[in-house]
Amino acid sequence: MGEWVLILALNIASSAPGEIRDVSLTTLGGFTSKAACESAAQTVASRAVAVVGQGRMQAGIQGNGSKATPVLNYECVFVKK
Repeated sequence: MGEWVLILALNIASSAPGEIRDVSLTTLGGFTSKAACESAAQTVASRAVAVVGQGRMQAGIQGNGSKATPVLNYECVFVKK
């Protein structure tokens, strides 16, 4: 028996090439299929990037540079229980 688990990693690009800062990792489990996991990942990723971008703009960080660009990477993995 197993389940599909969604792994999300949010980071904010640093101004220095090759650097990543502010990494935040979380997982969501309980998906019964890879398709359901991927669908949730796409929805969560697009909304999370928008929400983080809004927060950074409210904090006075301009949205036209790489320092203000949130990136959310995700992967669905099958885990046996």
